[in-house]
This record gives sequence, structure tokens and C-alpha cells, in this order.
Amino acid sequence: MPYSILIVDDDEITRDIVTQYLKDNEKLNTLTAKDGESALRVVEQKKIHIMLLDISMPGMNGIEVLKEVKKIDPLIQVIMMTAFSTLDRVIESLMHGAIDYLTKPFKSPDELKRIVNISVERLDRWKDVLKYTSQNPTREE
Repeated sequence: MPYSILIVDDDEITRDIVTQYLKDNEKLNTLTAKDGESALRVVEQKKIHIMLLDISMPGMNGIEVLKEVKKIDPLIQVIMMTAFSTLDRVIESLMHGAIDYLTKPFKSPDELKRIVNISVERLDRWKDVLKYTSQNPTREE
């Protein structure tokens, strides 16, 4: 079963490019949202595993969306994206649960794929750990 990745960016071209970059990854089911409000609706309705989230968007900015997403599902792996990076934004994103940060434009498709694949590998590892622990429960005495 593939993992769901939600690409949230107000720029349609960016959403299309990222979707194109990730289309060959058979472990991913790609969804998109054009703004924070629609992203939150998707997260409330579907299981999302990974989110690529733009910081600068009209309406809710990415950090506001990040805070709300983490209330809905703290296990979503959120990777922030921005063309306007500052140290304060990076720190604030990490403090609110983002796991990584990408600057736009991306250096290459491989950079984006590598960051997303790290999240996929982490999810695979978590799945293995959960499977193992459910088969080998231990009691604390």
C-alpha cells in the first residue's frame, strides 16, 4: 500500500513539477492542495503520511498550517518548502514539528526525491517496528 504525500503550494506550476518529479515512486500516492485551508480538509478526510508544505501562501501561511496539521495527526512528516528562507523560519518550522526544509527553486529533481525518500524509508522502518512490537509484546514489571 503506497504512502500518501500531499503537496501544498499556491503555485500550480510548483505543484505540477513536484508531482512530476515524484510520479515514478511506486511507494507514493500524490495529492495536491492549493492553499492551507484545502490542505487541512484533505488531512481531515484522508490518511496523509508526508506533506511538502510551502511557507509563503496567501491566507494561512505554511507555519500556521503546520501547527494545525500536527494537532490533527502528529505523525505526518512535514517537509517545508520556501523561496524565501530565513533562520527564524527554519527554527520556527522545526520547533513546530517539521522534519526537513527545502529551498525553491530545487537544486535538482534528485534533491527533492532524496528528501522524500528519507521520509519513505523512515515510514517503512516505523511499519517494521510496529509489526515487530505487536508480535513480541513485553510487559514492564
